Amino acid sequence: MNSDNHWAEPDGFASNPPAIRYRIRGPAGGVLERETERAFDSGRQRYFHSLHLEDQPFADAIVDLVQQACAYFHVGDGYQPLPGVSGVVVSDDEVRARIERLDRGENTREAERSGLGRYPLTDLPFGQQRALVEQIEALKREWQFEILGAMDAAA
Repeated sequence: MNSDNHWAEPDGFASNPPAIRYRIRGPAGGVLERETERAFDSGRQRYFHSLHLEDQPFADAIVDLVQQACAYFHVGDGYQPLPGVSGVVVSDDEVRARIERLDRGENTREAERSGLGRYPLTDLPFGQQRALVEQIEALKREWQFEILGAMDAAA
């Protein structure tokens, strides 16, 4: 995990940032190198990175995990907690930082965009916050996802 790489800053960027290179398993099974796309959020007047359109299945899998975790807020006694993932080691501080970044960023922006409301990920029990981060890490391993860094501005 590279916690120093903040390509998905919750508040976005005031000016169009350079693309971020990443690796991911492609549809044919090989690992591809791609770069993020940048979009302007007219409501927030900020730029944000998003994955290449062809990597939407990976993004959808992460959204599915977030939705499973958020079932905590409305399912009641029938809630099935996300299980943790053995072999994924993440400190408590890293869990808190990543949940905060995810909640303030994509989770909030998607709620604003859709108008459907927002379940605050920071209000999940800490065990579920940890399980969500571990599940996302396991998904990143499965998809061989790795952030490589910013593209050269001259490229």
